Amino acid sequence: MKYVYFGTSEFAAIILEELLKNGNAPVAVVTMPDRRAGRGQSLKASPVKTLASMHHIPMHQPEKPDAALLMDMRLYAPDLFVVAAYGKLLPKTVIDFPQYKTLNVHPSLLPLYRGPSPIQTAILNGDKKTGVTIMLLDEQMDHGPLLAKEAIEISPDATAASLLQILAHSSASLLMKTMPRWITHAVKAVPQNDSEATVTKLLAKEDGHIDWMQSAEYIERHVRAMTPWPGSWTRMQDKTLKILRARVLSTSSNHPAGSVLGLKNDLLEIVCGSNILGVSYLQIEGRKPVTAAEFVNGYRGIIGTTLL
Repeated sequence: MKYVYFGTSEFAAIILEELLKNGNAPVAVVTMPDRRAGRGQSLKASPVKTLASMHHIPMHQPEKPDAALLMDMRLYAPDLFVVAAYGKLLPKTVIDFPQYKTLNVHPSLLPLYRGPSPIQTAILNGDKKTGVTIMLLDEQMDHGPLLAKEAIEISPDATAASLLQILAHSSASLLMKTMPRWITHAVKAVPQNDSEATVTKLLAKEDGHIDWMQSAEYIERHVRAMTPWPGSWTRMQDKTLKILRARVLSTSSNHPAGSVLGLKNDLLEIVCGSNILGVSYLQIEGRKPVTAAEFVNGYRGIIGTTLL
């Protein structure tokens, strides 16, 4: 079976690495063009490009997945396309190009959490489980018929970063089982129930801003859901302060939401809409992450202030 792998992000790179480890190398890789990033705005290759280069896999980086790309794909005569967090919707001409069409990997139990941030949304909503889905791609976002699913429990301390790792490895395993079954007609595509569909949003920096009027339970989930990006942050005077690790304290206070009460048992206590958040690890802009005790030693003035 010859397939071309479309992917860009870390999630896609983990899946590709597992495929390679198990002797399932693609005949070619399609990934997004290098983008400028960081303070120096230097060109940065995608995680998938970096991995494909290490393994000397033929690679294509079109600005648009169009007719020109299909001309290149004819060189490989693929049986199948596989898409995982590629970054662009594919047109029908591309989807239908291989004999066995195009499979897509998505880190949720579709039709729940279609769109670009299913992992963060599952954590933020306090879900006890999520999962991965292999589907037959169509022109709409995460809309095509389903081939296989696998449920995964979300641990109470899971962050978006740690859950991504788990879901990527599970996706690779499920994909390797599903691909040959699809080629041999051993699995049927089942349409999604659109009435049950929910859609996630593309996260922006502002989505990391903490609303201290929310409950401590919600904010603790927010901290985990926004790790590593865009981070769960607040404003301390004129500086951005990231909350990196926290837990819920089942106590209350008459102080306004966002008030910093003090350091207790190595936790910086911050008043929320209900209950109190105990912060154990945080980072102010321009500095390294530190424990709450270390932070208070350097910024004693934070006690009694209100975070915004």
